[in-house]
Amino acid sequence: CRFTIELHRANGFATDDWYHVPWGVDYRLFPARLKAPGKERVVVGFAGTLLGHKGAHVLVEAVAKRPDLDVELRLWGESFHEDNYGRRLRELAGDDPRISFRGRYSHDEFSDLLSGLDALAIPSLWHENLPTTGLNAVAAGVPLLVSDVGGLAELVSDYACGFTFPTGNPDALADLLLELSHDRRRLEAVRASIVDPPPLEEEAWRVEQIYRCAVRR
Repeated sequence: CRFTIELHRANGFATDDWYHVPWGVDYRLFPARLKAPGKERVVVGFAGTLLGHKGAHVLVEAVAKRPDLDVELRLWGESFHEDNYGRRLRELAGDDPRISFRGRYSHDEFSDLLSGLDALAIPSLWHENLPTTGLNAVAAGVPLLVSDVGGLAELVSDYACGFTFPTGNPDALADLLLELSHDRRRLEAVRASIVDPPPLEEEAWRVEQIYRCAVRR
């Protein structure tokens, strides 16, 4: 993403010859945009590694601390070596019936996973480059709820695909979820206006052109 280039430039790297090539999407997985699940509750998902820097605890706290939120939260992924973090997440969730942990998923299952969601949340605490999980959700037509960090904010801006909230702030995220649950038209409007990311073929073509220029030099 452009943010990554700017961050390196700000830290003294010579980036004049660096290229910004947007990642492409394999549209064989998403031949058509998914429709909203149409459930009574707003269904929000998290898909990725359940590690501290990915901020899943911010999402769980946002829901667990607010019984007034008419949302369902589904979390996919594993904690791997961070067993304490995984236990912490489940302690935060307690016995809240709105929150469920769905375990691992495969790339081939991702479309089915997304089909049940009104929005995908990426509450990262670090400077993301541009997570492919979010990019694939955009290609499928699923709105994003993301921390206002680096590549995530850029992703939302470039593809008009969702909403940002202050990083690491569960109260702000809960307020956003409350607004969206009260006015689903905002999510519907995002689904209707999402800009399609480029396909894999376009990314490959642009990378090839860069290599051709390098060879000519």
